[in-house]
Amino acid sequence: MKEIVFREEELDFQFVKSSGPGGQHVNKTSSKVQLTFNLFSSQIFSETEKQLISKNLAAKIKSDGTIRVSSQTTRSQFQNKEKTIEKLKQLLQNALSVQEERIETKPTFSSVQKRIEEKKKTSARKQKRKKIDFEE
Repeated sequence: MKEIVFREEELDFQFVKSSGPGGQHVNKTSSKVQLTFNLFSSQIFSETEKQLISKNLAAKIKSDGTIRVSSQTTRSQFQNKEKTIEKLKQLLQNALSVQEERIETKPTFSSVQKRIEEKKKTSARKQKRKKIDFEE
């Protein structure tokens, strides 16, 4: 897995008043951090990596190629800033990882037998619930 190291000039931080924890402190400080990262103008990734990321994160990437991540979990602006960077790293690493194709396997003989036995038990239980018809 590729270790992602961001260049400081590629990250755009905005600090906003948070609605998170902090009581009256929230009204005075801008502790919420919004991080904007432009994937298309970034020099960290190659063109193939950019295509893979844009394919896997199509719902999160805006038309101008920006990805926005925010954090307001702590009262500290610094900690929220660190958390947004971590979130973005995790998001991009997950988008870059290629998942292996799942190979379908057949169910085992014993699992098939167990399933059939369970169906027979259920069927017998439901048969017992039926009304008995005495008309002959």
